[in-house]
Amino acid sequence: MENATIVRLRIKNFLGISDVEIKPGQINQIVGPNNQGKTSILRALGVAAEGSTDGGVVRRGAEAAEILVDLSDETVIRRRISAAGKQSTTVSRGQFEVKSPQAFLDALFDRAAFNPLDLLDPKKRNEAIMQAIPIVVTPDLLAEKIHMTRDEFPPMDYSQHGLKVIDALHRYLYQRRAEANKVAAEKAQRYDVKNSELPPVPAPPELSPDEARSRIEQLKFRKDQLAKRVDLIGDRAKRHEKLVSEIETKSMTVTALTKEEDSLDVEMEKRLAEVRSNFATRKSVIAGRKSELTQMMGELREEAAAITQEDPAPLLQENASCSVEIQRLEGVIKDSETVKAVQAQHQTVREIGQEADAAKAFADVLTAKVNLLAGPVKQEILGSVEMPIDGLTYLDGEFLLDGVRVENLSSSRALRLAIAIARKHAKKVKVICIDGAEALDAEAWATFVEETRGDGFTYFVTRVGEAFAAQNPGDKVLTMRNGEVRH
Repeated sequence: MENATIVRLRIKNFLGISDVEIKPGQINQIVGPNNQGKTSILRALGVAAEGSTDGGVVRRGAEAAEILVDLSDETVIRRRISAAGKQSTTVSRGQFEVKSPQAFLDALFDRAAFNPLDLLDPKKRNEAIMQAIPIVVTPDLLAEKIHMTRDEFPPMDYSQHGLKVIDALHRYLYQRRAEANKVAAEKAQRYDVKNSELPPVPAPPELSPDEARSRIEQLKFRKDQLAKRVDLIGDRAKRHEKLVSEIETKSMTVTALTKEEDSLDVEMEKRLAEVRSNFATRKSVIAGRKSELTQMMGELREEAAAITQEDPAPLLQENASCSVEIQRLEGVIKDSETVKAVQAQHQTVREIGQEADAAKAFADVLTAKVNLLAGPVKQEILGSVEMPIDGLTYLDGEFLLDGVRVENLSSSRALRLAIAIARKHAKKVKVICIDGAEALDAEAWATFVEETRGDGFTYFVTRVGEAFAAQNPGDKVLTMRNGEVRH
C-alpha cells in the first residue's frame, strides 16, 4: 500500500460542529476564539482513525455524528456514531469494501500523529522517541558485542525496546563494577596493611633442617657410645680397686703363711722327728698355695695395669663437644623453622596481592564492558537505525539533540523534534495534527514552516487567535466560528 494524504474531510454533527467540509492544503491553520470547534476537527480525525463508542461526541439534538475521510489513494473512510454510543465503520478502496475496516485503519494511522506536541511531555518523551526508532536487541548480539556469555547476563525482558535492554544491562554491569571496585579496594588495602607488617626473610642456615636432624642423630649416637665407654672405664676402675684390695688381702695371707712357715721351721726342728712328715706335707701344700697366690697376684697386677692404661678425660671432652654441636644444630633447625614461617607469611601476602590484582583486573574488565556498552556498542546500534532527526543521541537514559537535553531545548528546536518523531511514527496516511499552536512564538512557527516544506505530510494546526503569516504555497487558513468554517 502506497502512502496517502487526506484530500477531503467532512464532519457532521460532531461535538460543536454541524457540517464542515475541508479540502486541506499542506499546512491547515484552524484558528479562532476558544470554544468555536477548532479542536473538534482534530478529534474527529482521531475518531475516524481509531473509532469511539462515546455517544457524547454527537451534537446535541442529532441522532448520530458522521465523519467522512477521502484519501489520495481512493480509500474512503466512513465512521458513524449514534447518540447511544453505537458505531458503524466502512472502509472502501475504489469499488471494493474492506472486510476488516479497523485493522485496515490501524495500518493507516498512528496515534502519535494526533498532536505530536504531547511528545514534549517528559513522561511521554522517551517512550515516544524510542517508538520512532524501533530497536531489537538479542542476548546473542549483546554477548558478541561486549564479549560475554549469555549465562553472565541477568534475567531481562528482551521484548522491550532495545535501548531499555541496553540500559538495564548497563545498570547491572555498572552495579557489578561498583561492587568489584569495592572488593578490589578492600583487597588492595588489606594487601598494603599486611605487606607493611612483613618482617624481612632471614638468611637461611648453612644446613637444611633435614641435614641438621641427621647430624644430631649421628651425634646422639656418638654420645651414647661415649657414655657407654666411660661407664665401662668406670666399671673397670672399680674392678681394679677390687682386685687391688683382693691382692692386698692375699698378700697379707702370704705374709701370714710365710710367718707360719718360719714358725713351722722352728717348731719343725723341735718336733722334727715326730712331725717332720706332717710338716713336710703341710709345707708342700702351703708352698703350692703360695705359688698359686703369687701367680694370681701377677695376673691381677697385669689386669690392673691394663685397666688403668685408658684415660676417660678425652671421651668426656668429646661428649661435651657433641652436646654443644647438638645445641647448635637444634638452633639451626629452629632458625630454619623461623625462615620457613616468615617465607609462608610472605607467600600469604603475595597471594593476597594476587587476589587484589585479580579483583582489580576483574573490575577493569567490567569497566571496559560498561564503557563499551555505553559507548561504541550503543552508538553502533543507534547507527544501525534511521534517527528521526539529525543530531539526536541517547546518553545515560536520556535523549539529547545536538548535545542538549530535550527538556532544555528551545521551543523551536523542541517543535522540530516533535514533528520529526511524529513523521517517524506516521504509517500510510501522512497526516499530523497539532493542537494548541498558540504556545508557539513566531520563530518557532517559522521553524515549523521551514521544517515541513514539501515533506509530503498534511498538517492540521489549531491556534487560538489569528493565523501565523508565514505559509507555504497551497497552505490554508480555516477560521472557526460557532462550529462553522469561515474561509
